[in-house]
Amino acid sequence: MHVPVKRVHETESVYKDLNADIFIKIYPNMGHTISGDEISIANERIFGKV
Repeated sequence: MHVPVKRVHETESVYKDLNADIFIKIYPNMGHTISGDEISIANERIFGKV
């Protein structure tokens, strides 16, 4: 139902080693869904919009 936080941090490490610009935000107990906050963050980071 979700990606374990440990796996998120392992993947973060791999991407950092590849010099990727990454952003991690953990939402405790959220389950497998997308929140309004995530949509706002994606819009800001991808399109420069809030």
